[in-house]
Amino acid sequence: MAITTAENFISQHGKAKFLRLIEMFQNNESGPRIAHEFSVTRQRIHQLKVQLGHERVVFVLHPEIEAILGISGAGRKTV
Repeated sequence: MAITTAENFISQHGKAKFLRLIEMFQNNESGPRIAHEFSVTRQRIHQLKVQLGHERVVFVLHPEIEAILGISGAGRKTV
């Protein structure tokens, strides 16, 4: 499905706009902002995001908490 979605987007909008879409996803741009730039609905942006990849959320402790625990950067957990 991801390949078909990518190919369809590229055929309709071009490779440069597809790369821009991916860049915006990677930069965590808001759905409404992406939707506005591509003149589509927020729902369509959500669908594209789900079809083309997946998100990772990273939890990083505040440095003060790391200091209390005596760790440095070890408190990162990718979900």
